Amino acid sequence: MKRTSLFVLLANCIAASAAMASPNLISNGDFSSYYAASQGGWTNYGIPTGWSGITGQIDNATVYQGAMLFATSGPRNVTRDKFYIFQSFTVAEAGSYQLTFDFLLNNVSSGTGYNGAKIYLDNMYGSAPGVTPVLVPNTVFSRTYSDEYQAILRNGLTPNTWHLAQSVMLDLSAGQHTLYLSSGGMDMAASSASVSFDNIVLAQAGGTVPEPDTAVLLMSGLLLAGVMRGRFPRR
Repeated sequence: MKRTSLFVLLANCIAASAAMASPNLISNGDFSSYYAASQGGWTNYGIPTGWSGITGQIDNATVYQGAMLFATSGPRNVTRDKFYIFQSFTVAEAGSYQLTFDFLLNNVSSGTGYNGAKIYLDNMYGSAPGVTPVLVPNTVFSRTYSDEYQAILRNGLTPNTWHLAQSVMLDLSAGQHTLYLSSGGMDMAASSASVSFDNIVLAQAGGTVPEPDTAVLLMSGLLLAGVMRGRFPRR
């Protein structure tokens, strides 16, 4: 019975180790951590920790209901409106990395068609209000309000629905990179459209790296195996 329990413990240790994914290179990708700041007579109550790009005077971009939200109602106020946030991260080993994320496009019929959920790597370009955004070579994902609206009309997509566990493969060189989350811009006129992001994960593809606690658990199991084997020799 004791040997059976020992093997069950070892199996659990090994399974736990194998199940651990490679470390997420993005911090606070679920936007669970945020703070409030005031500037210029305005207060933003949802500035995400670990991300850059918005300040206390920004009133259209904030953490809302556990996700990063960009309200895109235009025309843009250059002082109080922001349409992207960014975070730098370091890649230790060049190779293939998987970016996964959730996004929501809300009330797309009222927004300007070329805006939407957009993700850039290392570089991005904004455009002046009313000017169609330039093509950004480093765009790794784009789903515009127009794309979403067509899917609603032609494919029966339920409006205002989260798109979960979206995935993009990236070939990254070693060194520092920057990830941008964006709404693309601000709408041409007042609207109720918005873009939300959540659960941003960037991890090396194809490998598993046990977390420290899991490694300790595995080593403890192996040590216990040796002790038990010494105490209960074969008969």
